[in-house]
Amino acid sequence: MQSACPGQVSAIQPPPGSVKINDFSYAGSGCPPGSVELVMSDDGNAMTLKFTKHRATTYESAAHRKRTCTASVGLSYPPEFAVGVGSVSVKGSARLDGGVSGSIKASYYFSGQGGTASSTQVMKGPSEESFEYSDSFGPVYSKCGTEPKLSIVTEIKVKPGRATKGGGFIRLESTPQNLDLIWMRC
Repeated sequence: MQSACPGQVSAIQPPPGSVKINDFSYAGSGCPPGSVELVMSDDGNAMTLKFTKHRATTYESAAHRKRTCTASVGLSYPPEFAVGVGSVSVKGSARLDGGVSGSIKASYYFSGQGGTASSTQVMKGPSEESFEYSDSFGPVYSKCGTEPKLSIVTEIKVKPGRATKGGGFIRLESTPQNLDLIWMRC
């Protein structure tokens, strides 16, 4: 955990309506233009990313087996607070034949500041399911008095393994990735 304001942690939240998204951009093989939506909760305690085309598969070229999306979120909030990502939940669906495996990895960090929080979920075939997983980690906070961009990197991989027939996919299409934000008073 990166300590933004040592010894000054508080459970106080920023005032309602004081947390805003200033800018939002994304790029990558898993998120072409127009394929990601970002929503901030009214109380500033959560963000939701919704993908419409984030999918890795063995049914197309080898390039489709690994898909990434890097999102950058510029937030504004009162200067007496630091923000961190405390947990994440990811929903999606997968169909993996026997011998096929896959993974979802997500990383969170503040641009220009040290520390990264990450989460990985591994799946093995045979399997066909809708899934939801959650992960908590020691938060990485922004530094006090700054408003750095929050970077969110999501990677989906599918490996055909020794499967001679069939294949598989993992997708985050039309399902949300929820990030719980935690606040610290400086």
